[in-house]
Amino acid sequence: MFIGADLPEELQSKIATLSKRLEFLDGKFVEPQNLHVNLKFLGEVDESQLEAIKNALMSIQDSFEPFNIKIKELGSFPSMNYINVVWLGIESGEMEAIASLLDQKLVLVGFAADHKELKLHLTLCRVKSDRNLDKFRDLYKELQSIEVGTFQVDQIHLFKSTLTPSGPVYEKVFTVRLGGS
Repeated sequence: MFIGADLPEELQSKIATLSKRLEFLDGKFVEPQNLHVNLKFLGEVDESQLEAIKNALMSIQDSFEPFNIKIKELGSFPSMNYINVVWLGIESGEMEAIASLLDQKLVLVGFAADHKELKLHLTLCRVKSDRNLDKFRDLYKELQSIEVGTFQVDQIHLFKSTLTPSGPVYEKVFTVRLGGS
């Protein structure tokens, strides 16, 4: 399970078009309908933990009003020299604040703290081999400062991820509306 925000279809479509330009990479591309901003990865969750997760989500909904986030910048993890993941960056102080607050609240109920620096992003592709990475690095020079668009986040979701032979299927288990409405 994980906590995150999903994207409107318009941006899913724009990102799918960008992903087509990267199809030369040897990797597994994220399906447009599965694109999301991950705020907190929870891993396997026991049924007994669900109530605590829901309570943590409900405790933040009144603290944040709906806000806009910007999708911009192409990058890779862990670096451009060793590429495992190709991503688009997310610019949003509010999203970072929500992620930090959720992390604090969930640590109190037994989940591991996120110790690495938070880099909000949308995963485009998980790279399987170094085939055509030089071609990607060349295209990166053109696309690194790309601005894909802006959208409003007014809901945060608890997602369940089920792995299938054709890829993961995400199901919204619980949703909070920001601003408490």
